[in-house]
Amino acid sequence: MDTPAQPVGLRHARCMSVQKQGKRAIGPPESARAFVSKSNRIKSVMAKEDFRKRLEALNRGPLPTGKATPAARQDSSRSSESSRTIPRALDQLIQGEEVSAGGATYYRILRPLSAHWPTDPRIGPRFSGALADASNKIAQDDSPLSTCTQAGLDSQLFLDLETCGFNGTPVFLIGCMYWADGELCVEQLLARNYEEEPAILKRFARLAAHRTALITFNGKTFDWPFVRDRAAIWQIDLADPASHCDLLHVSRRRYGKVVPDCKLQTLELYICNRRRTGDIPGSEIPAAYHDFVRTSDARQVRDIVHHNFLDIVTMAELIIEMHR
Repeated sequence: MDTPAQPVGLRHARCMSVQKQGKRAIGPPESARAFVSKSNRIKSVMAKEDFRKRLEALNRGPLPTGKATPAARQDSSRSSESSRTIPRALDQLIQGEEVSAGGATYYRILRPLSAHWPTDPRIGPRFSGALADASNKIAQDDSPLSTCTQAGLDSQLFLDLETCGFNGTPVFLIGCMYWADGELCVEQLLARNYEEEPAILKRFARLAAHRTALITFNGKTFDWPFVRDRAAIWQIDLADPASHCDLLHVSRRRYGKVVPDCKLQTLELYICNRRRTGDIPGSEIPAAYHDFVRTSDARQVRDIVHHNFLDIVTMAELIIEMHR
């Protein structure tokens, strides 16, 4: 009795199955699996973000957040403040100190990162561990990320500015992060009025003189030229760093094809897996500072300080992710 002929596709599938039997599957290398895993996570976040935007469009407004922001404000949210009992003075809202140097004064907020980052108190050790591991793995080339990594923890200085606008306007907040006493420390220099700008620039110049590997986000275009020009206006010596890693450029090369754009908060969402809520928009920062100078109501300055703090922390998290 003749055996019925099998369809060509079925015979081909069975033949392939027989060929595969007895052979051990060989998976992709570890680095490829990590890349695929990260790409899948980014796609998942993008799908959720697209779904959220569609719901907000139907809702005609932002959706309530079901999960608290990992980095809560260092003080209570402005939305919960009552009109009569809220503190408005700077020293009541932001824990810091007035610093006097050479007859000039400014306000300094100095804190270890681990004490003010409750979702990841070990971010400092993770950062140092990532750099130590990268020093053994990373190619000895002249790329800015490699150069800053090889410079060592004691030479690295993160920088993020808050200004009154574009070139020609004052800088009023200089956010820095550096390694000190075995951990990452954030030092924010605040000019409480326009006259205190040279004082914060002098303090930054002292910090930069001892740390020659600068790390910024869009700093080659904005932060460094801006702070260098403001220092020149006030006749303050500020030497160019020996190396400058602009994480915007590195992010464009690494993530430009897998994320919607390479803005810092976009990378924060898709790469660091963290979403900001209640953050003051960057476009509102200059007007908020001018209001503070005029009224001494520090509520929005507190928000600006927190915005600056988050920008700095995100840069450290990006470096950790880049060295995975």
